[in-house]
Amino acid sequence: MMAEAPELSRSVPEAAQAVGLSLDRVRMTQRGYARVRLRAGPAVVTRARTDWGLAVLEWIEASAALAAAEDERDPRRAASDSRSRRITVEAGPVRRRIESSWRQYQQVRKSGRPDQIALARAHWREALVDWFQALAQQRAAEDGQRARELRSEPEQPAPSALAPSALAPSAPAPSAPGAAPALAAAAAAARRSKPGYQPLAAGWTPAKRASGS
Repeated sequence: MMAEAPELSRSVPEAAQAVGLSLDRVRMTQRGYARVRLRAGPAVVTRARTDWGLAVLEWIEASAALAAAEDERDPRRAASDSRSRRITVEAGPVRRRIESSWRQYQQVRKSGRPDQIALARAHWREALVDWFQALAQQRAAEDGQRARELRSEPEQPAPSALAPSALAPSAPAPSAPGAAPALAAAAAAARRSKPGYQPLAAGWTPAKRASGS
């Protein structure tokens, strides 16, 4: 079981602002990733995917920190306002786990002890992290497949007075160091751990920005 990340003590408005800023970074890095993933080289795509992944994880941690701040203020009030904080992802086993852990968390918020509330919150955060890891693995597999397709495509020269030898397909471009093994391993891990998982659409963005009070 993944332990809950250490949380800095923040007021609810401060924590909500951090969620908004992290969500802005998710959107910005996702746009950059979408721009390069279908036409740039493996090293550039890997860097963009990594930046996007770090932004999503930061957003998850900020969301958990906001929930902790709400619990510190008044967990019963947080449970009654929880619909505005709910995070929804695509249908499937991962979504069911997130929804289930969220519902359990809200029930515990209403009547549980502080340690029980913290444990339920940690389970919800863990479900979000596992969802993202499955999504990131799928994205890496897709990028690896695209890179292999690009390397296998022959170069198309302009129809000019080229020598016959110049019409031969060019040699495959080298991949980023270690990229192919890492992507292959990620794809295999995704198939083993999430055989029925379907990734979100390329234009996915997280839930709306939360606002503090």
